[in-house]
Formats: sequence, C-alpha cells, structure tokens
Amino acid sequence: SAARNEIRQDFTLRVVDESAAARSPRGTPGSDLVPVLNPGNGEPDRLWLERQGQITGNILTDAHVGESKGKPVIMFHFTPEAGRLFGAMTTKNVGRRIALVVNGRVVSAPRVVEPMLGGVGELSGGFDMNQAHTLVAQMIGTPRE
Repeated sequence: SAARNEIRQDFTLRVVDESAAARSPRGTPGSDLVPVLNPGNGEPDRLWLERQGQITGNILTDAHVGESKGKPVIMFHFTPEAGRLFGAMTTKNVGRRIALVVNGRVVSAPRVVEPMLGGVGELSGGFDMNQAHTLVAQMIGTPRE
C-alpha cells in the first residue's frame, strides 16, 4: 500500500520554556516535559518545551554525519517551508534555547545567538559516532513497516 512506503521523520524543533524549572512538577500551560537524551554537563534529564510554534513533520531534505574538531556533528537541510519557519523561529527567539527533538528525546538545546536563515542546521555535542548515525536515521526517517 502507499502508506507502507511513507517516510516518517522523527524530528521536531521546539522552544525551551525557561520560565519553568526542569525539576518543577508543572510547566507553564502549553508546555510538555520532554526527556533529554544525554543529560549531564549542566543539562537536566528533562526540559519543559513549548508546544506553540513547534516545527514538526517531514521538514528535512537531508541529514548526514560529519566531523568537526574530531567530534561527530550532524548537518541537516530543511525543506524550503521548514527553512522559512526555522528562520522565523530563530529570529523571534534570539537569546532563548531551541530544542532539537529526535525520537521523543531532546538531543540538543542550543541558545540562539543570531537568526539562522540559510535553511541548514548543525547539531553537535553529547553523542558519539554510532549515536550520531542512529540519530540521523531517525531524523531523516525510515520507511514504516
């Protein structure tokens, strides 16, 4: 069937709700508590993420593993529409953190330093080469069984 060949990407971008402490039993209305893939180094094991404005669905055209300073990085390219949404999200949220969620876990939640308008992104830190390849497979999607 057609649905059988459908590709499902498991990648979402959400703004971190920094008004709610990670240990708080309740975030602000409209936020969800999401587990962090590799907590530590000052990162709690869960983060509150805002539902409003999240970017989700089949939003990537490509993702692959590369290397930077001897460490694995994941490079990814957005669809044109998702690239526009990501540009708007980063423009609106300079100084705040945006969580990159793969397979239901926060992989990275970098602070936005400047608007990212090029339709590309890079993930680094907190994962080894094997994990990077697994994350890429989840991000770009695998055919449904």
